[in-house]
Amino acid sequence: MTDLKELLDGLADEAPRYDVLARVHDRKRRRVRTRRLAGVGAVAVLAVAGVQVLGLPHLAPSADHTGGLPNRLGGCEAQRLPVPGGATHGSMVTAGDPTGRHLAGKKLGDHGHDRLLIWDDGLPREVAVDGEVPFFNDITTSGVAVATSIIGDRLASWIYRDGALVRLPGTNARAQVVNDSGAVAGTQDERPVVWRDPAQPPTALAIPAGATGFVADIGPDGTVAGGITDARGSHPYQWRPDGTGEELQMPDVLAGQKIVGIRVSVLSGDWIIGGVVAEVEGRTTVLGVRWSRTTGQSSWWHSPELPHVYGGGGVGAGTLESDDGPRPEPGEREYAQSSNAFRVSGDGSTRMLPTASGAVLVRGQPAAGFSAISDDGTVIAGHQMFARPGSQDLIPGAVRWLCR
Repeated sequence: MTDLKELLDGLADEAPRYDVLARVHDRKRRRVRTRRLAGVGAVAVLAVAGVQVLGLPHLAPSADHTGGLPNRLGGCEAQRLPVPGGATHGSMVTAGDPTGRHLAGKKLGDHGHDRLLIWDDGLPREVAVDGEVPFFNDITTSGVAVATSIIGDRLASWIYRDGALVRLPGTNARAQVVNDSGAVAGTQDERPVVWRDPAQPPTALAIPAGATGFVADIGPDGTVAGGITDARGSHPYQWRPDGTGEELQMPDVLAGQKIVGIRVSVLSGDWIIGGVVAEVEGRTTVLGVRWSRTTGQSSWWHSPELPHVYGGGGVGAGTLESDDGPRPEPGEREYAQSSNAFRVSGDGSTRMLPTASGAVLVRGQPAAGFSAISDDGTVIAGHQMFARPGSQDLIPGAVRWLCR
């Protein structure tokens, strides 16, 4: 056990990713927050922090904030993405396709009356949708996207293609991922489902009696990757195109350890990639794992990379926090004194990401939030914080980084 603990000492602490829509139960509560994981491969050098993306409180810039850094630095250019009609309450990117050409997001409005956005190579299009708190969850290389909103007190799901947004059949259904052929996977009342034909009601995927489940990705052939939770705990899972399910094996190195949770993040070729959250001698840590789609066997690596943030080549983005200020008094919470955004290449080298023109960096707050990275690592998308026009309030603004 001690050897395993030493092996995992380099891993970043777990930072949960909160789903925006699943946590909205009270129709009157419209301050929505989401956290996307941000990680780096060079874990011996960087400490990684999760980042708040949406519904941020009105934070006045502190006296020691910095802004106006060069918008070209380290081989990347930061661009604030345009928003039709402006965005007085803020904007954000929530998904991107593997090439980085198509980005999906939203501009924020009062009381959850947000507007969906699609950027095609940086050019925006506003997409009208019924309901409140709309949220794009996924987008493909052809620009097909899926979204969710709240109508009344129930979830409604949508597919966007050919410039039109069409509601998917199903009650309290959440469309989460879509493939290039238009097959959609998600959940309905905490049960995994798939829309093979978006005009027909979803088909339930097989799970054990009494279990709940989630989906994380859908492959070109219709294979769905995700997980289930039953009386034994949480387990990685895959569903074949015929809807039958198969549990994936946990890494042998975690035998006898307490499993806190599992992450299944992306289906790539012959592999399903994600992570396992475990407690080792009282410490919560994340082990990167990949599962063979053919055999269900698992292998693992010494890295906290989570592929819903990382490109296929191992390129990633994260937040470096340094504690360079006075030490806290006993019992006081320790806050990071400064924060910088970094891009991490496949070889583990790091370069600081530039700040978009007009962005404000606040001491103790993440420098950026990330929600999409292209497979080749040349396009990163997310948000940074900006001052609201005519006010000291801060609002998120959609940003993309173009890197060489």
